[in-house]
Formats: sequence, structure tokens, C-alpha cells
Amino acid sequence: MTEQPPAPSSAHIDDQLVDAALRTLSPAAHAAVTAHVRTCARCRERFAAVKEALAEVSLGLPPTAPPARLRDNILAGTLGSRAATPYPGFVARLSRMYQLDAGQMLDVLRKSADPAQWEDQGLVSLLHFPAGASLPSAHAGFMRLAVGLRFPRHRHVGHELTLVLEGTIKDEDSGTIYHPGDSLRMEAGSEHAFFVLPPKDCVLALLLEQSWPQFTGG
Repeated sequence: MTEQPPAPSSAHIDDQLVDAALRTLSPAAHAAVTAHVRTCARCRERFAAVKEALAEVSLGLPPTAPPARLRDNILAGTLGSRAATPYPGFVARLSRMYQLDAGQMLDVLRKSADPAQWEDQGLVSLLHFPAGASLPSAHAGFMRLAVGLRFPRHRHVGHELTLVLEGTIKDEDSGTIYHPGDSLRMEAGSEHAFFVLPPKDCVLALLLEQSWPQFTGG
């Protein structure tokens, strides 16, 4: 069967994302997909979700075109439900992080799609939820921060794990830039500040031991 040429750069290419992630496209088609996702933020975000989903389930497929049903299932699971379930490609990682099963984690993500569920504090909004039973003393939640915000210097009372779900932040002390899918571990007693970089707001998944950080000023 003749491989379909890539869609024009002005169109979205959802139907080619799984094959591109599995590297089963011809070199020319793969290069065209790569070029497209560099210039299309929507397809770039969805391509990242597809790769995340493939990595999480460890498909271990041979380098041949996947069956149509498999392709459709992956697209439906990572892209089709996106409006109702934000960040579908992160479900497995978030489940491990919070020690919740997949169903519980999906419930949290669906809850996060409702603005009324968030605690609005102006430039910062918080969504609290309980972590799994194996993390009884941990504080779990999502934090949304407005683009351009400098989150003030703070000291971590306990160990903190952060996973970037959306947007980009830059650590003021190290200069390290964190993109969606990047994680940051801060030890008890450490402190820093960070910036939310353009062009969009940032959403962070947080897991803190003992208590929320203490703001130290500056």
C-alpha cells in the first residue's frame, strides 16, 4: 500500500502522529512530520502526548506499521478525550507520583477541567486533592500560575516533587528551564524562586512532604 504524503503544513496531522512516534514512516514522511510539529503548537503538544503514552505502556512493537485499531486506540486515549480529560499523556506518571490508581487519577484530571474546582488566588490558583493511602502525610495538588509571574523565594519544609504539566518555568537560582514533562525535586531546607515564561500560563503537579513551603522574601 502506498504511504499517504504528509498533510500540508497548514493542516493538522493527528492521523500521522502515532506512526511518527513509532518511527514507522518513511524518512521523507518522518522529516515532514518533524518539520510540521516544529511550527504547529497544537500538533507539537499532541505529538508529545502520543510519545508519552507509548513510553508509558512500553509497547515494544517491531518497526512495522501498527494495526489500525492500535493506532485508533492510542489517538482516542491521548487526543480524543483531551477536552474532557486534560493532560491524558501524564496519567501513568501522575498515578505513580500520587500513588493513585488510573481511575482515581482520571477523576482528578477531569475535576481540574472545571474552573470552579480551583481555589483562585489571583495570579495563582490551587487545586487540592488527597494522595494515595501510602502517602498519608503528603500534600498533593495542582498549581496554575499566570504567565510572567515571578514566584517568590521560598524554603521547602520537606521534600517536594514537581512535574510540569503545561507551560514553562525558569529557576531563578540555577537558570534551568523546565518544560512540560520535566520534573524538579527539591530537598528539605532548599530554597529558590522561579519565573513563568511566555507565552502561556503554567500548570504544575506538586507533591510535598510535611507542609507547604515557607516564603522567605526576595
